[in-house]
Amino acid sequence: SFGDHAKSTTPQLFHVHSVRVFFTSLPSHSDLHCSEMANEIRSQVLDGTSGWYDSSAQPSYSSGAPPPPQQSYAFAVPADEDDFENEPPLLEELGINFQHIYVKSMAAVWPTKQIAADVAGDADLTGPLLFCLALGTCLLLSGKLHFGYIYGFSVFGCACLSLVLGLMSSSESVNFWRVCSIFGYCLLPVLPLAMLGIVMDLTGTVGLALSTITALWCTYSCTRLIELWLDDSRIEQQRLLIAYPVLLLYVSFLLITIY
Repeated sequence: SFGDHAKSTTPQLFHVHSVRVFFTSLPSHSDLHCSEMANEIRSQVLDGTSGWYDSSAQPSYSSGAPPPPQQSYAFAVPADEDDFENEPPLLEELGINFQHIYVKSMAAVWPTKQIAADVAGDADLTGPLLFCLALGTCLLLSGKLHFGYIYGFSVFGCACLSLVLGLMSSSESVNFWRVCSIFGYCLLPVLPLAMLGIVMDLTGTVGLALSTITALWCTYSCTRLIELWLDDSRIEQQRLLIAYPVLLLYVSFLLITIY
């Protein structure tokens, strides 16, 4: 039986334990004979050739006693870990929607174009960052290094515009990033003027006239997108009050473009 086998194997286990204790208790400065004897006994025990312990002995169980249950180890794998087919695209996870970028850009170029309110109030910053980078590149080609002015004016102007809209509007959806998105998209009409400044001088009468048209164009587009986004009657009644700081902000960009 299992109990008799345990009793018969107990002295063997005790001998093995005694030999291990003996090995660990040997002094470091024992004589050579004892050291050689210890190494020989150690190698026999490890190889299983000595009579201290029979490594091939397996416990035998009677027919009436069931064997002890064996433990199985299983690791639960989440079902969605390897589900790559249902994962959204990378651009969607980053919040980049090329359809919204195109529609919003066309709304900035053609202010009378119809656009949905959710697209107008989208907080996408991919287009504004690209437009600011393109404006800085055009100014660099014309001999003006104004990347710091462009991003500085944008952040400061959008922060002030967000404060003004928050005070004037009763809507709670006013935030800094949506204002930056609308302002950056409406900066698109400044790019053709900056490209024109690479090949010609804009400090004359022609440059002043084109700058005036561009400033009014950008201001009208920006205020219209703000009205569509907020959908507030108070904003529609105070359109000119919102257009004034927006006009000043775009004029600052036109000044660094011309001069």
